Amino acid sequence: MQRLAGDLGVRERLLQQAVAFGKLYPRLPPAKRCLRWAHYRELLVVKDPHIRAFYEEQALTHQWTQDRLMEAIRSESHLRMLPDRSGAAGQKKVVTILPRPGNAHRVYKATVEQVIDGETLMVMLDLGFHLYKRQRIRLALVQAPPLSQAKGKDAQAFVQDALAAVQFVMLKSVTLGHDGRATAHVFFEPGARDEGKIFAKGRHLNQELVQRELAQAI
Repeated sequence: MQRLAGDLGVRERLLQQAVAFGKLYPRLPPAKRCLRWAHYRELLVVKDPHIRAFYEEQALTHQWTQDRLMEAIRSESHLRMLPDRSGAAGQKKVVTILPRPGNAHRVYKATVEQVIDGETLMVMLDLGFHLYKRQRIRLALVQAPPLSQAKGKDAQAFVQDALAAVQFVMLKSVTLGHDGRATAHVFFEPGARDEGKIFAKGRHLNQELVQRELAQAI
């Protein structure tokens, strides 16, 4: 292997990864279902084909970057999101994957002024044309415990920490909820400034709360 790598002028590690990829994927996925090579390098470390397929699907569906995929694998996200196939008692609970909005209609840039609780934000909406509106919003499709419970405080703390690293978020407005509050999907990405990319590929706050078991899908 070392001699072949030298003859080809590539790193031996890269050649080993290429061989491993060929064994795991004897037939290339269709172009529309194909990830980048950087993603497949991360997937090579996942030995269980069922778990590897799970991460591959998540990366495709949610347009994960290589770093997001690596983080998910290292934190063993599948333990929270896949059922235990053994059928034994105490099997893992399946976490609901929320639908990620793709239509950019009624998507707004907003500054978060206050994290009221784990599912409620006070934001300043940028409506365009130098028009702004202060709005209390509830995260769509999720319900966090009240602040009187320890997990409710944990949910609030997670949202505060996650959004403290961003200058703004992108909101996909949904509708008025059962309690009369405006509901929305919230997207953010530390360090990112491109509004379109944040909406399309940024972190989905609603989903992360469910995935971390700090809120339940409703």
